[in-house]
Amino acid sequence: MARWGLWLVAWLGTSGALAGEGEPGVPASTGEDSDGGVLARRDDEAKPPKPTKEERRQAKEEAREELAEAPSEGNFFWRVFRGERTLYPNEDWGVFTWLLALQPEEIPPDKRVFASIAPSFRVSPLLGFAIGATANMALYAGDPAETNLSSAYGQFLYGTKGQLISQIINFVYFDQDRWSIRGITRWQRFPQEAYGIGGNTPEDRATLTTRDQFTFRQIAYRKVWKDLHVGVGWAVDYAYGIDDLGARETRSRIWDLRGDIADGDGLSVYEASDYIQDLEDKGYSPQQLVDEGLMDDVEDASISSAEIQRKYFETPFQQYPYGTTRNYLSNGLQVGVLWDSRDNQLNAYEGYFAEASYRGSFKGLGSTYEWHSLYLDARGYHKLLNQPRFILAWWALGWFTFGDVPYFELPGTGQDLFQRAARGYVAARYLGNHMLYGEVEFRYRVRAWLGAVAFVNVHSVTERDLEFKYVNPAGGFGIRLLFTKHSRANIAIDWGFGKDGSNAIYVQLNETF
Repeated sequence: MARWGLWLVAWLGTSGALAGEGEPGVPASTGEDSDGGVLARRDDEAKPPKPTKEERRQAKEEAREELAEAPSEGNFFWRVFRGERTLYPNEDWGVFTWLLALQPEEIPPDKRVFASIAPSFRVSPLLGFAIGATANMALYAGDPAETNLSSAYGQFLYGTKGQLISQIINFVYFDQDRWSIRGITRWQRFPQEAYGIGGNTPEDRATLTTRDQFTFRQIAYRKVWKDLHVGVGWAVDYAYGIDDLGARETRSRIWDLRGDIADGDGLSVYEASDYIQDLEDKGYSPQQLVDEGLMDDVEDASISSAEIQRKYFETPFQQYPYGTTRNYLSNGLQVGVLWDSRDNQLNAYEGYFAEASYRGSFKGLGSTYEWHSLYLDARGYHKLLNQPRFILAWWALGWFTFGDVPYFELPGTGQDLFQRAARGYVAARYLGNHMLYGEVEFRYRVRAWLGAVAFVNVHSVTERDLEFKYVNPAGGFGIRLLFTKHSRANIAIDWGFGKDGSNAIYVQLNETF
């Protein structure tokens, strides 16, 4: 209540507002003096001069200063209402941090939880337009002088093409970085196109697939020497409701075609081509299909629509034997070796990151298929001209899989754990059993809250014969908006473009690498 009194003083002025304060001015019309007598206003008593505009302004400023010096209490919005915080983006807090600030200012930075929340959206050929929310939290779980800043961010997205994504990504560092836990927990409902295996698959033969998938991958690292860590963890991927919607649609059209023929419509394959999934657009020759016996099989009731679809219109997804029907479980151990000398895990200015990890999926642990992978990841960050506003970053990745690997676990564009590789191409556009990838990005900080980037990347995946034959380049540029100052978290908005007109816009929290 005292603070509201200060505001009242500011508005009424410094004289004539209150009685009994020892200030010059007119006494109240009624009251008691020190002798208990009644005080009465005299008509001939001179009225005090009204405070000038400058005096009122000065009184208000003094009241504001007293409020600012008082301990901060309550949440951010209440403090804005009381005039202790301004509700607009600023370089001290970050562009979006004002939406949610949980910690009082008097808490030392090394003890504070830095939290932010903001609307989130993505635009890409895969998702269409996706909208949701992103939350970021960072804190020190040990002495800040010897412990990296821990961070976690959660995201929920809904895409206009039917995707639902809910995920939490965590990087937790305990005191002096002796222990750390890195990983992701994610559930997604994910319709997406399947193009098949290789680095030069045709776009016109793609088929729409769908699945629900739960992913849990966490690995605990122990520091053994300087920035070197060794770790062990667990990896689970359970995909269910897997369906090839393109093949399903073709079977339905074949069924309709049979019905038309049974009704005596007498349609030829040319006249019925709209039933058979735009044959020429898909690269099929209607006459060749007739010559191969398509219409004869359609008229033969002993042959199912599914058999006809697989014989004449098999999709790239159906051609792959593992993880393309119903559901599968991948369950197994992870082991890794990690070197991390970055000065900041979310937005590094200098240092190196290198990781070698092995993942095994074993039938003895309930996995549907037995397979293994080796993941080699190296990154470097360099200040140009010894200035943190000019950063050159690079990323090199080698990913190799062996055994009966499910389709959605294969290496490929956007298939890495955090789905960041190969900006410029839609996720899973190119897949293979092995992948080599490289990227270079130049980062320039224009203002404390604004940055710009330019990047180029290149990748190659193996064909069915496990040979590298094609190289696919991409490039692009983007801007950065400061999300949380103390953790250096950014909102990243990028436009990437690849070969054959491939392009996409990416909006995400934190740097790509």
